[in-house]
Amino acid sequence: MRFTKIRKHVKALLAGRRGANRGECAARVLRRWPRPAQPQAVPVCRRRSQTGHSLLEMTVVTAILGFVMLALLSLFSAANSLFRAGDVKADIEEQGRMALMRLADDVRQAGYYTDPTTGASYPYMFTNGMAAGHFAGYSHTPADNDSDEGTSAYGPSREIVFVMAEDIDGDGVLTDLLTGEIEWSEDEVSYLLVTGPDGVNQLERRVNNGSPVVIARFVERLCFDDCNTDISIPFGQVRVTLHMRKTASDGRVIRAEYSTLVKMRNYEE
Repeated sequence: MRFTKIRKHVKALLAGRRGANRGECAARVLRRWPRPAQPQAVPVCRRRSQTGHSLLEMTVVTAILGFVMLALLSLFSAANSLFRAGDVKADIEEQGRMALMRLADDVRQAGYYTDPTTGASYPYMFTNGMAAGHFAGYSHTPADNDSDEGTSAYGPSREIVFVMAEDIDGDGVLTDLLTGEIEWSEDEVSYLLVTGPDGVNQLERRVNNGSPVVIARFVERLCFDDCNTDISIPFGQVRVTLHMRKTASDGRVIRAEYSTLVKMRNYEE
């Protein structure tokens, strides 16, 4: 329809201007009609967004996300490991300090004493469960020690048997009213380190070698020393040392050491 109108218009124009240039007239006619719209170029970024991401781009993004997740998991695992190790350390620290306080309180009430009936002399110290003479009944299998040679926790355990001062006559003091000498209990108190049925070392307190009371667990080494075993210790004093060791769930070994020097109630040259 549109082409027919153009054709008629050209014929009419040519008929009115016979002497004019036909090509020029046709060009003038065509200029009066608008050109059809040309398709515009689509930007590259727009064409890419319409077609989606390439396989290479998806692979790179997936790899980056994988590395990020791996780093986060490693960080979480390390934080969790430190948290568990902190719990283990707090546990052995509490047990070690409480046990050391209990030991110090008992040894502070002990002293050098020879029983006139049995001839046994106190305090009696023996190494790795090898007791003899009057104290042979205290012998036992040595506790396990997995510490490395050269460390402070490596070496024999030294245990003790002693008697404590006691108000026997009930006068409110620990000395005899007539002689002024300390009144000593007939009960023997001992501290031994043994390996329990579950394989964990435990510190036991016994009275007359009877039923044990567990004072602390995870004790790798127990050591009592006086001037006879260590010349640096003043006469009449006892040094108590506890070496604690416990393994966390991630395999990390946590260690702690506690020591105190206690002066006994009396001593003899």
